[in-house]
Formats: sequence, structure tokens, C-alpha cells
Amino acid sequence: MKEDSNRWYILGKLKNKSRITTFAIDRILSLQLTDQYFSFDDYNFNEYFKYSFGITVSDTPPIEVILSFEPHQGDYIKSLPIHQTQKILLDNRKELRISLTVNPTYEFYSKILSFGSSVKVLSPKEVIDEIRKEINILKKKYK
Repeated sequence: MKEDSNRWYILGKLKNKSRITTFAIDRILSLQLTDQYFSFDDYNFNEYFKYSFGITVSDTPPIEVILSFEPHQGDYIKSLPIHQTQKILLDNRKELRISLTVNPTYEFYSKILSFGSSVKVLSPKEVIDEIRKEINILKKKYK
């Protein structure tokens, strides 16, 4: 089982499947017994989720993302890191700059966007482009 954002999930490998299957407990409407079962291996879930953001795990290789926060938000980010790979690159009165090594997913972009104007993505270009795309969609909605 895994908790993320106050929601619980059941994780396991179905017999004869190579990938882990995730079931959101709060969205299970009914259960039916089958002859399929989860196998229990000494699976390293910490390693499995190491570069994920939230519950979603991607097959793509992780990338380094550099974020710059305004000082007031930086204090919060230092006291409550947004990811286990977070490293402080620069910390002064003008900004907190951090790096994260993640697989960017919907959950990742939602988190970055939740900081509003207090954050700026410095790299890589594909993450900047995705944030720009989302901002442009928001702009259109508020015209």
C-alpha cells in the first residue's frame, strides 16, 4: 500500500505481468474474486518511486529540473522539500535555486504550477515549454 496526497493505493505485480499495477482504493466500486493474484517479492518500492512525483511512475529516464524560487517561498521549500532528490544549488536573499531529478508527469507539473509566480523553471527546455503551454491555456480561459 502507498499513500499520496491523502489517498491510498494498492500496488502489486499481477502474476505473469512485468509492470506494477496501481489501484486507487477510493475509486474501487466493487470487488470480484478471480484466480489472479498479486505476487509478493522483495520489491524495492523506494527505488521504484525514486524519480516519480506522486503515484505515477514513468518508463522515461529521469531528468534534472532546475527551479528558482522567490525568497519567501524558498523558506517554505527548504522546510518542506517537494521531492526526495531536492538539492539546494543557491540560497541567498534574492532566490532559492534547487535541482530535482524526476520523471515529469501531470502531478509534477501541477505541483510546479501551484507555486504560481513564486517559481521559475530554469531548465530543461522541455519542462519550460510544458509550463508555458499550460500558462497559455490558462490565459485563454481568463480573457
